[in-house]
Amino acid sequence: MPKYDVAILGTGLAGLFAAERITRSGKKVVLIDTQDKPGGRSAYLHVSGGIVPAVPMPGYGFEPGGPFRKLCEEAGISDIPLRMHGEYQVVLPRGRITIYSSAEATLEEVRREFPQEGDKAARIYQSLGIRLIKASKSRVSAYLLKRRNAQEYLVSAKISRELLTFFDVQSRAFCRRPLSALRLDTFAFMLANAPQAPVDGYASLAGRLLDRVVRKGGAYRRENRWPALLHRSKRVTGVQTADETLESRAVVLNAIEPELERRIALQVPVSALPVEMREVVCCIPGTAGPGERFTLAGGAEYKGRTERDERVGITAVFSRGEKTCAGRVPINHIENVIPFLRELGAVADEDDPRRRTYPLDDIPEPYRKSVAGVTVPRKGVGFKNLYVLPDCISADSLLLESLKVIRKLF
Repeated sequence: MPKYDVAILGTGLAGLFAAERITRSGKKVVLIDTQDKPGGRSAYLHVSGGIVPAVPMPGYGFEPGGPFRKLCEEAGISDIPLRMHGEYQVVLPRGRITIYSSAEATLEEVRREFPQEGDKAARIYQSLGIRLIKASKSRVSAYLLKRRNAQEYLVSAKISRELLTFFDVQSRAFCRRPLSALRLDTFAFMLANAPQAPVDGYASLAGRLLDRVVRKGGAYRRENRWPALLHRSKRVTGVQTADETLESRAVVLNAIEPELERRIALQVPVSALPVEMREVVCCIPGTAGPGERFTLAGGAEYKGRTERDERVGITAVFSRGEKTCAGRVPINHIENVIPFLRELGAVADEDDPRRRTYPLDDIPEPYRKSVAGVTVPRKGVGFKNLYVLPDCISADSLLLESLKVIRKLF
């Protein structure tokens, strides 16, 4: 019976970063996944019974000192080619606002859409820009900037609800959290810097991480069904795959994720795209309920669209605030941005999050909720060596969750 220090079920980025760190410390790790490629939801959409490469959603974290950059440098991967999204659009019920790499050009757009608040917006951009410079030179200034909340700062500036929503849409799209949960230093950085993503997507990064794990003695089992957990008393003793029994001192579930986002894959004819539409669009449609947002991101071929009948790949991510995204996502919301989407024959298919969720059926009922993280477990209830590492994409969450599990293991 093969013996390992840690078995990681799922190969999302968080699991791969954790596996690389663990193997680097000299421990034996085995990675098990149901798919034939690593990366989880960060690299692929699981639609139509197969795997579709996911268009990388731009965001923050790869900048110098950012969470992604730190993790990659620690793993010995510092040469990831990045693509800066210098222009993107925010679509509100009242109109489209293009965000440029130049703050002056962006402010002109904001003045056009919010003529009564142009001066307030300019003061916000200018004030936060100065604070960022001071924070880079002074620890005290950096500490004070981190201590403040972005929404509280904007409310104190007495801006309208519409302008607050304009900033909130961007925060949810690129920082994966609402303004009410965003630190002021992160918000200031968002205003001063364009979001970015790996040129080759996250699949390439996942492959390089897996290669490092295997070269350091880690094992990789792919195209397996999710293995059953073997347990005795309140400890997991190993996992049972279709082909073998693996003994493990600890097990990490990297295939459980909160359903705060749902994604669909689109193949859209170029003729369906509005001429003024940018490669990345973050939007609150006029028909959306409270807290509903969605973001569209185009593939690498998006900018090179020339042929009338050419189709381009677009990934749509739907977010419903802190609520669970149950049921199918409303494609009619996207039609507010891409007119006549259905009539022009766009192919849309929804990612099924259950494909990346570990089934808890074989876990005894008293322990199930504590494992899933749904409720705080009662004292003395739960497996002592079973850890949950959500299959997340957010840079901050990825860093924090990975480190949390690693610290518990060692």
